Amino acid sequence: MKNRTVVLLVIIYSAISVLGEPVVVSQSFQGNGFNDADGWVVAGGLAHVTECSGTKMFGGFGKFGGKAVASKLFELPPHSSINLKVQFWKIDSWDNEEGYIFVDDQLVWSRKFRHNEGDGQKCGQGGDWKEMTLNLDLNIKHTGATAVVIFTSNLNEAADNESWAIRDFVLSVERCPEDCSACQVDDKAENCQFWQSFSSSWGALDHNQLGADGWEVAGGQKSATDCGGVALFGGFDKTGSKTVVSKILKVNPHYKLKIKVLWAKIDSWDNEAAQIKVDGKMVWERRFQWHEGYFGKICGCPVFEWKTIFARTEVDIDHTGDQAKIEFTSTLNEAPNNESFGLRDLYIFYASCSENCAECTGPKDSDCKKCANNWALVDGKCQALPNFILLEQSFLEDKFTGINGWILNKNKGGRLINECSGKSMVGGFDIMGIGASATKTFDIPPHKRLRLQSTLYKIDSWDGEFMIIKVDGTDVWKTSWNLQTGGANFCGQGIWFDGIVGVDQIFNHQAPRKFRHNEGDGQKCGQGGDWKEMTLNLDLNIKHTGATAVVIFTSNLNEAADNESWAIRDFVLSVERCPEGCSACQVDDKTENCQFWQSFSNSWGALDPNQLGADGWEVAGGQKTATNCGGVALFGGFDKTGSRAVVSKILKVNPHYKLKIKVLWAKIDSWDNEAAQIRVDGKMVWERRFQWHEGYFGKICGCPVFEWKTMFARTEVDIDHTGDQARVEFTTTLDEAPNNESFGLRDLYIFYASCSENCAECTGPKDSDCKKCANNWALVDGKCQALPNFILLEQSFLEDKFTGINGWILNKNKGGRLINECSGKSMVGGFDIMGIGASATKTFDIPPHKRLRLQSTLYKIDSWDGEFMIIKVDGTDVWKTSWNLQTGGANFCGQGIWFDGIVGVDQIFNHQAPKAEVVFTSTLNQDAADESWGFRDFKLWYEPKEACAVFYSECDYKGASFEFCSKSPNFQKDNIPPQIRSIKIPPQGRVTLYESTDYNGKKVTYTSDQACIQNFDFSLIQMSGHVEGGWIEVEQ
Repeated sequence: MKNRTVVLLVIIYSAISVLGEPVVVSQSFQGNGFNDADGWVVAGGLAHVTECSGTKMFGGFGKFGGKAVASKLFELPPHSSINLKVQFWKIDSWDNEEGYIFVDDQLVWSRKFRHNEGDGQKCGQGGDWKEMTLNLDLNIKHTGATAVVIFTSNLNEAADNESWAIRDFVLSVERCPEDCSACQVDDKAENCQFWQSFSSSWGALDHNQLGADGWEVAGGQKSATDCGGVALFGGFDKTGSKTVVSKILKVNPHYKLKIKVLWAKIDSWDNEAAQIKVDGKMVWERRFQWHEGYFGKICGCPVFEWKTIFARTEVDIDHTGDQAKIEFTSTLNEAPNNESFGLRDLYIFYASCSENCAECTGPKDSDCKKCANNWALVDGKCQALPNFILLEQSFLEDKFTGINGWILNKNKGGRLINECSGKSMVGGFDIMGIGASATKTFDIPPHKRLRLQSTLYKIDSWDGEFMIIKVDGTDVWKTSWNLQTGGANFCGQGIWFDGIVGVDQIFNHQAPRKFRHNEGDGQKCGQGGDWKEMTLNLDLNIKHTGATAVVIFTSNLNEAADNESWAIRDFVLSVERCPEGCSACQVDDKTENCQFWQSFSNSWGALDPNQLGADGWEVAGGQKTATNCGGVALFGGFDKTGSRAVVSKILKVNPHYKLKIKVLWAKIDSWDNEAAQIRVDGKMVWERRFQWHEGYFGKICGCPVFEWKTMFARTEVDIDHTGDQARVEFTTTLDEAPNNESFGLRDLYIFYASCSENCAECTGPKDSDCKKCANNWALVDGKCQALPNFILLEQSFLEDKFTGINGWILNKNKGGRLINECSGKSMVGGFDIMGIGASATKTFDIPPHKRLRLQSTLYKIDSWDGEFMIIKVDGTDVWKTSWNLQTGGANFCGQGIWFDGIVGVDQIFNHQAPKAEVVFTSTLNQDAADESWGFRDFKLWYEPKEACAVFYSECDYKGASFEFCSKSPNFQKDNIPPQIRSIKIPPQGRVTLYESTDYNGKKVTYTSDQACIQNFDFSLIQMSGHVEGGWIEVEQ
């Protein structure tokens, strides 16, 4: 009973923490002492208190009849639902008419009544028109800051003929969890605390106190009205056709906005829309009709049929930025005394970014995209910049003469270095103009990010062109300059402004910014005149994990270098290394998140093309050679690998569940939406399409056509994969000669995510993810554990290639064939052999044993459509599964049309018979050319029966017999007589009998069968025994 009490308490406390605390907000018309309307507003009736058989009520006979509406506006704390309790009175001659209760625009209760329904004649006209009371208890989902409660009916006669009333009104709310300013019914505190209120308007209950609160009104009147006791901003004859209510709000860093408002639709709307816009974009719209609303007339023009409705609106939108322009408007097209709208209860909330984050996509540190001043994104969190490891720094001296391995392309006159204002620079005036680029490939240890720092010079007459920095083909920084950029002439022609601008930004991709000829710090070099020069001091953090980084400075200048040019200096490249022990990592990785990646194959990493070899990779349809592309060594490349070229290799892999392939892919020349592809075991795992114009504005390598660009695409792909080998292929859909369009490869690194220890096949890294264990290990309680007692009986078909089937008998094998191949491995049966009705059988002689362990690799080939593959032992299914068309996910044997699959089997099952018939079969119903199967890697193990002795009560193994193995703690408890006359002892075994149950005191030991114990000391009363030895274990 105590346990039940504890559970009940836990449930109660849990409910309170989730749902908040019920709170009574208002109650009216209680007892018999009330005499007024208590703030309720009545339209179409009289707001009077009456009596019925001594019971007071609000409304009633002669007061609330046809067209009567009673309404009241209630102010509420943050909540997720409300509870409304009330006693409703039906009086007199209702003829199947309905009473209604609304909360805002929700109809929360309705019921039809007839004149003869009720508890008898209590008041009203009398006669047989009865009165009836209903005690209502309503739970309603609701989150608004106020609630408009409305009672009405569709009665069509006077109140002295049919009427209604209410009493015992109680309104309660289910409060939000503590610290939540907005919530939903099922919210826990952590689900709603992120909403922070930052703007509220039009909350006053009295319309005389409800002001504009800074909101502007265009096309309407900036004033408040009353609608059935509900104060509105705008409203009847104030806000209608062409009215826009708007305000620009400042917002703290955020990623979402929540807008809650009560929208009043008034009068003759004819499918016109109420709308909310944020920053000019429509985020909410609802259409209304003239007849939508309450049956009584709340407010508006005199036409009774044109109704009013209070529509509680809540909308969540994705939003960033430091301000938001909110607009409320409509598509109304008539005067506001004909159709209008009003607003109240406006609450706007924002979902905040994490601490010190200035721009984000979510609440977590890792969702931050831009940090506040003096903070930077490090490991997915805004904090001080970490210490990066310096990889290279160049061009820091005022004067230098070499360019430290950088390759310049389209540099005018082949020149490398110029000066500006007394400082050397790579490139510069009259060197780096149209089509020019500077490239270098860096060899990098395992890392998460790069930090690239440099000073850029904009020189002369730029007119909106872009300066770009790329890493592995990706723009990591991009900006544009114009004639006036810089504001001074300090290098170049001396005509246009040159400039220096300090930039310190942390980002992955910089939004474009154009430069013009007049931007800059003044005239410093170049042509002179009013063309300014400008310098940018860059400090970029770049997500990057490749084994090398190809850094390219370029532009899209379209004039000669003596007219507009650029240069670099002060170059520093640093890396943030992976955590210790990680050979591959991402920016946010901790050590435990990346140590499971183990590198097992890498190729094409040399920086010099003369040292970059095939490394065992085969090339079909191309040349097995290396090339140079703008200083980047490539395997394949221009005029070597193009249309129909396939670069492939079969790799042996340790037990794993994922592969990661990282490679730098070079797209060269006139690709026209053709695809680069990576395939694993015949299945496409990555594809990217390129266009001829994609790439660097300068010409890096390839054919002479300048417009056909080159791009280095850093590629990383993770795939689910199992098996002991993987065939990896790089190819394309190119269809022209390699001197017209081609590709190259470098920096290939392949990693595997390892299975747990002693696991041979798995779906993840944990012990519980293992599906097949290594030899001498088995899945026990979800973990690979040693099986020291299992002895290998037979193993067959383990070699990649074999020719015999070792005594197996195949039945209905097509054409009598026995063996086929798939992906370079032999199997028993296989494609076009084992189809409908086929089976493979073998009978094994087995020493005394308790269990068997069967291991094998099964191949599903081609068009299985839900049929079963089965393994039977002695006619009993020990393993069974069904396969379909998609099982496997790749084509690697068979017709080449349908997916094929490989499944490892490792089953342990009870078995004691001296022989075991093992059968592989299926329920296939088509020919083996259409659907088939095969198997290989077969092993059968047995677990020897443990040593057991047999005791007899008489000599010569007669009388009562008792078998026991290992130990018997108490002969009396196990019903074994204390005096034994003959014993059967297991081979190489030993039996010891004791006079006590704890194996102490007097004892006697036997090592061979005892046919008759004649000289036994019968004064020794045996109380326990121990059997040792038994079957000899075979060492593997």
